[in-house]
Amino acid sequence: MCIRDRRMYGARLDTKFIALVFGIYDASDRRLTLANAGEPYPLLIRGGKATLIEVSGVPLGLFGETQYDEITVDLLPGDVVVCASDGISDAEDPHEESFGTERLYTLLAEVTARDSAVAIADRILGATDEFSGVNAAADDRTLVVLRVTDEIASDFSKLPIIY
Repeated sequence: MCIRDRRMYGARLDTKFIALVFGIYDASDRRLTLANAGEPYPLLIRGGKATLIEVSGVPLGLFGETQYDEITVDLLPGDVVVCASDGISDAEDPHEESFGTERLYTLLAEVTARDSAVAIADRILGATDEFSGVNAAADDRTLVVLRVTDEIASDFSKLPIIY
């Protein structure tokens, strides 16, 4: 499937653009389909090792005829997928050193089977807060963590409705 960028480009938002990762997770098949528009590559954590899910694309709104490729990843129970904006890796300490991807990889290597998606997200945000100190709010930090379980049924009644 190919997604085109005509609507955002046509809105003529001057120098504004939107970066995002779009994903659809099929719980019954444990299959995740992703497209990327300018965000860092998502990370797959499997067996204590973080690897990049290499899906790229330019931010929405920059070009009128941009096409976005998608990638499908078959997941296993226990896998974790982390989509983190550049505000995570770019978080700076008081000496303007970046948190970086290596610190994130080290943090994710410590994920255990007992860690929930919420616990993993809290650990990442806590580590960047601690690293940044007073600079913690210098850049936006967007984080989505998917933890694959043995369950294949989903109870969507507990999800928030966002309008």
